[in-house]
Amino acid sequence: MKKRTGIVLVLISCAFVGTSCGPSATSDTSAAEAAAIRALDEQWSATAARSDLEGTVAFYADDAVLLPGNAPIARHRKAIRDPKGGAPVRDTGKLVEIWKKQADGKWKCIVDTYNSDLPAAPAPEAKK
Repeated sequence: MKKRTGIVLVLISCAFVGTSCGPSATSDTSAAEAAAIRALDEQWSATAARSDLEGTVAFYADDAVLLPGNAPIARHRKAIRDPKGGAPVRDTGKLVEIWKKQADGKWKCIVDTYNSDLPAAPAPEAKK
């Protein structure tokens, strides 16, 4: 009896592990969602490269947060659109974007931050 109970427990465990670790519709959906976000990010970059401010800002959720380097946090889409930028520069760096599916099913960026690999600008000299 103990041997049979042990075998049944092993079979149940194997079935549980097999169903929980195997491929599922969720993993297929996740791959499709990741591809959709990558495509949106490429569209976002192309929109920004055309200097289309309204189009660029449209990729952010209404309550998005932008954490730019050397500047205050912009805490919603209007604040993200309003910061005054300088002249465009060529830069290399790193970025992190967090995307969230909205109630309407569209993906929007909710957190955006970046930093440069360029050397920091020298501090201004103190007036004497």
